[in-house]
Amino acid sequence: MDGKTVDILILEPDADAAAAIAAGLPARITRVFFQSIGEAEEFLARAEARLFLCADDLPGETGLMFLARTEQSWPGMKRVLMAPDLDGELFFHAMREVRIFSYLNKPVDRGELVRTIHHAVLDHRGGTEESREEIPGRSSEIGSWIRMLVVGTAVVLGGLVVLTVLLFSFGALYEAKSLAGIDIFPDWHLADLFRR
Repeated sequence: MDGKTVDILILEPDADAAAAIAAGLPARITRVFFQSIGEAEEFLARAEARLFLCADDLPGETGLMFLARTEQSWPGMKRVLMAPDLDGELFFHAMREVRIFSYLNKPVDRGELVRTIHHAVLDHRGGTEESREEIPGRSSEIGSWIRMLVVGTAVVLGGLVVLTVLLFSFGALYEAKSLAGIDIFPDWHLADLFRR
């Protein structure tokens, strides 16, 4: 696999956990599994990975310490720490200082795994999907026109509803005044407007 790029490199010493992760990965994703830090470093010396899933419970060195130690080694690779019940403060420290892309709670949930992969791939492409890259600006342009059309329609419909309510209220008050025999402006009547 010299000089090749894989989608995901998974460093997981537990064979059962690795099998569960493999079962949760989409079939189109290329992946390589390793059980030790040495194997992973040897692979990364001759190939690349877009995403690195690293278990925290590694033999000899924790995954977090390994990610901290190799922070500058593979700058183009997104790094995800997999750990059971990571403390919130430690997680934010890891995100900021160790620059991990994300965190997955172990045992890894398939939905979370797929979401993390999706976000890592979008982030790797600069926040756009492949289809948007093919026609730059086209999707956002269409989206803004649709948004403007929806807002414009909502404003017009809202204005019509307000006008209808005002006219209905005015008519109801006029009828109530007439039935009660109250004539505030004796020289002005609503019927006079239609006679002209």
